[in-house]
Amino acid sequence: MKILSGAQMARLDRLSIRRHGIPARLLMRNAARACCDELLALRDSKQFRRAAIVCGPGNNGGDGFAIASLLRRRIGEVRIFFLGDEASLSEEARHYHGRVKDLILPDRAMPAALRRADLVVDALFGIGLKRPVTGRYAKAIAAMNRAPGYKLAVDIPSGISADTGEAMGTAFRADLTVTFEAPKWGQILPPAWDYVGRLAVRPIGLSRAELKRMPSAAEWVDAGYVRRHWRPRSRGAHKGDAGRVLVVAGSREMPGAGYLSGLSALRAGAGLVTWALLEEAYRRIDLRFSEVILSPAPSEGGKFSAASAGALRPKL
Repeated sequence: MKILSGAQMARLDRLSIRRHGIPARLLMRNAARACCDELLALRDSKQFRRAAIVCGPGNNGGDGFAIASLLRRRIGEVRIFFLGDEASLSEEARHYHGRVKDLILPDRAMPAALRRADLVVDALFGIGLKRPVTGRYAKAIAAMNRAPGYKLAVDIPSGISADTGEAMGTAFRADLTVTFEAPKWGQILPPAWDYVGRLAVRPIGLSRAELKRMPSAAEWVDAGYVRRHWRPRSRGAHKGDAGRVLVVAGSREMPGAGYLSGLSALRAGAGLVTWALLEEAYRRIDLRFSEVILSPAPSEGGKFSAASAGALRPKL
């Protein structure tokens, strides 16, 4: 699955609507349905009785309105806090705003509603955020983070850069982030790990042709990717049928890299794994998995020597 930048995702959205005629309102509804499906699939989803949804001034807020329109049929109490101006909403966001206008409460009611809520939905800012979060928005995020309920981020936790994963001033800490069509760099880089929670990537109907044309420097390996590339073994297969791996790694003082690499190769399904390690390390290694074949290589000063290249060549 391709990993995209915030600008690429915005372009994909724009091309899907303008070039391929996919209605923006339909995409917003699909995004809301994807979020609700992920929530209701949770093992303890029946515990949700009170939801507090904080919506921002852009289309991320529109997603929040659409989520509220779906959740009100499943949850006893849904409360919305809108930190924006109705007049500045896009046409599709205004449509869903109108459907849940009766659920919107004034900001002063937010602290009490968040304390009562067992589900908190962050629909404040999406992947287009470019500047630090301050003022009433920062206060709202801090209040959401203090809330005891389960926390859902729509597309990306508010305050997280879609490109770097850095928290811009402050950021929402989610238990679950539902993002659309493709993961963003800012969701999988280490700075964001404490904010994203579990990441679910869901399709919402954007153009597959445009997504396929999008360049990407890396792929996100998820369960679906593994299933597409996994080839089940026949019952009569033996280790010689399952591929061979040669691990050349480790020094005298730090042989652990080779040890872990060999174990990883075994767990990935390789049939024959050979670990070429220093002669000095070979005499000291405490091997805990007997399937790996050890191949001592010439060493000098605790490192592989020039002669090790000739010794390893027949194993390649």
